[in-house]
Amino acid sequence: MTSNTVFDWMISNGRIYTGNEDRGYEILQYDLEGNLLRKIRKEYSPVEVPEELKKELKDFYESVNTKVWFPKYMVPFDSFFSDDEGRLLVKTFEKGRNPEEYMYDIFNPEGIFIVRKSLKIHFWEGVEIYAKARRNLLYCLQEKESGYRELVVYKMSWE
Repeated sequence: MTSNTVFDWMISNGRIYTGNEDRGYEILQYDLEGNLLRKIRKEYSPVEVPEELKKELKDFYESVNTKVWFPKYMVPFDSFFSDDEGRLLVKTFEKGRNPEEYMYDIFNPEGIFIVRKSLKIHFWEGVEIYAKARRNLLYCLQEKESGYRELVVYKMSWE
């Protein structure tokens, strides 16, 4: 892995969200004027960098004559997105219950952790989430065994 810091951000529902690996599992929520509203934090279980990822990246970087160093653990979370009600869905590096699924931590609009859910959401180029959550429906791209992508819609219920 490079020494670059992972930084993620988004604007949703009149709020700005930022996450920075240097701060651990912490997502900051601001209003549109830049005033800090809350810090969303959670304890997490560190996930070791997978050997297959190390090999893939090492092979690539060595092919361009660059040395690469890997930390023992992945960063606390990968990315996040929100729904139209202000719930925040945070993708972790923990493997989900089924193949190609990852665990998502879900926080209510006040930043309080409410549930974990195993989801299979496709990432194009391994970087960008292709999912939207609106009106209690989760729309996401999933890749079929054939390699084709399909739009899948899930109904979300909150109790």
